[in-house]
Amino acid sequence: MGWPLLTPKQGVSITIALLSLAARTPMQIGGIRIRSILSLAIPMTAGMLSQSVVNLVDTAMVGHLGDQALAAVATANYALFVCFALISGISVAVQSSVAQHYGAQQWHTVLVPVAKGVQAAFVVGVPLTLLLALATPLVIALFRTTPEIASVAESYFRLRILSLPAGILLLSYRGFWNGYHSPLIYLKILVAVHFLNAVASYLLIFGVGSLPAFGVDGAAIGTVFAMYSGVLINTARLRLFAKRHKIPMHWPQDSSVTTISPVGIHFYHKAWPDSLQQTLFALGTAVLFWLIAQVGTEAMAISHVLINITMLLILPGIGLGMAATTLIHQAIGAHQLELAYRGGLQVVGFAVLILTVFSLPLLLFPAHILKPFLPDSPALVALGSLPLQLAGLAIIVESAALVLNQALLGTGCNRTVLRIRITTLWLLCLPITALGVFAFGLTLTGIWVIQIVQRVSTSLLFLKVWQKRGWQNEY
Repeated sequence: MGWPLLTPKQGVSITIALLSLAARTPMQIGGIRIRSILSLAIPMTAGMLSQSVVNLVDTAMVGHLGDQALAAVATANYALFVCFALISGISVAVQSSVAQHYGAQQWHTVLVPVAKGVQAAFVVGVPLTLLLALATPLVIALFRTTPEIASVAESYFRLRILSLPAGILLLSYRGFWNGYHSPLIYLKILVAVHFLNAVASYLLIFGVGSLPAFGVDGAAIGTVFAMYSGVLINTARLRLFAKRHKIPMHWPQDSSVTTISPVGIHFYHKAWPDSLQQTLFALGTAVLFWLIAQVGTEAMAISHVLINITMLLILPGIGLGMAATTLIHQAIGAHQLELAYRGGLQVVGFAVLILTVFSLPLLLFPAHILKPFLPDSPALVALGSLPLQLAGLAIIVESAALVLNQALLGTGCNRTVLRIRITTLWLLCLPITALGVFAFGLTLTGIWVIQIVQRVSTSLLFLKVWQKRGWQNEY
């Protein structure tokens, strides 16, 4: 049985009251204006949300090709999720570096981090793409699917992995626009690219006129085409932006842009902890799903819904964290370390308030949230109500971790962030969950209680690191 449920009308009233409280929040927190936070966080969050929408559209189109096609794309996409996690740290490295140049008003070097990202696309992206393309059968074999599904998944994966260098370039551009306090520019480009992706995928999947239907391969080709188109659009937009703001487009040709220089090494030092963290998170999610599957098919079905809901609702927290990264590193670049410290804590408080508002529907009337996802399974709705409430609570307690994880990346605490993530997930959460499932018959509710404990621990550790101010020693 879940917590006592309120009626939807009562829940809406409480939500409105909290939104009113948020609206009356002082316009300046910790020396950083809320308008500045929201002007960064809203476009960043919208960009991530648009990606989720495109994934749903692609899934719907491929779904028309049959269950095996959908299973093949799902298999390949999870493998791609892990592969692209390997390069995710590029965005953090570029964003934090650009923000510091921006804060220090060093306009002549503000494009150097982008140059390093472009270089990474060739130095890291091309060899990694070739390696993964050759190892495609081995990668797909790890998922133990049927030969028919594996064959389609291999073809899709081999085509999609060709977009990995483009992914590095797009992450570099995203890092620049976010770090330069111009995320709306990237959002506009991203929406255009997503639209192009949807149109190209539709045409290539089903074929129109004389254009043949490529089926599942068409979805992969459409995405690759859209991503490289996004690179060209970003490049043209950056050149126009630099010309308008009189930012030098000639990137330094000295050793500061090479990977063997101290500056180049520092860039990769910023990038690799987040890449490794994201990769371990992806693998950890897979292990968690496997453990939940041991509880039963009902638990697996409910968890699939819960995780999709929570992944959507934490986007504002991630957006606030990315906004905090820009604002904090701008303050660092301007040598305002006290402003950076207080601003980080205040953004955490603001994130707690916002995520509480978004989590209220989960806490107050979970059954109403679950019914649309499980329309023909009232028993599953009843079984999943309490876990969904716990998932909503987990979102709130993870607020500090979502913000400070992003804020600390790109500073001297990168490895500390990585250690905290590895310890709380791989050394505590997953082993305790496995012990509970196999030794004590842990239920789905118990699994989500462990999730809350892990996220509380993570947030407290991040707060401790932030308050110790060890990251300030780097500056």
